[in-house]
Amino acid sequence: MLTPAHARMARAALKWSLVDLKEKTGLSKTTLIRFEAGLGVYHSTAIKLAQTFANEGVIFIYADATRGPGVQLSSELFRRVDETAGSAEKRKSRK
Repeated sequence: MLTPAHARMARAALKWSLVDLKEKTGLSKTTLIRFEAGLGVYHSTAIKLAQTFANEGVIFIYADATRGPGVQLSSELFRRVDETAGSAEKRKSRK
């Protein structure tokens, strides 16, 4: 099951604000804040968030006896994120 930590990590990896996530899911900003804070939300909310992130290429790693939860990027998502970061670095170095 998607955890609040997963959602925060996935959003950071995608460089999405809460407004971006709101637009992608159709969920209210208040609901998203509640979820990320670990407060009660409907089970369907967690499912919708997990599906949205998975559709973008986020892979969830679940906690076990030796490690905590995390996220991994699909190779396609990594390339997109890496290209975006590379473009930003090029713009910075030109200044």
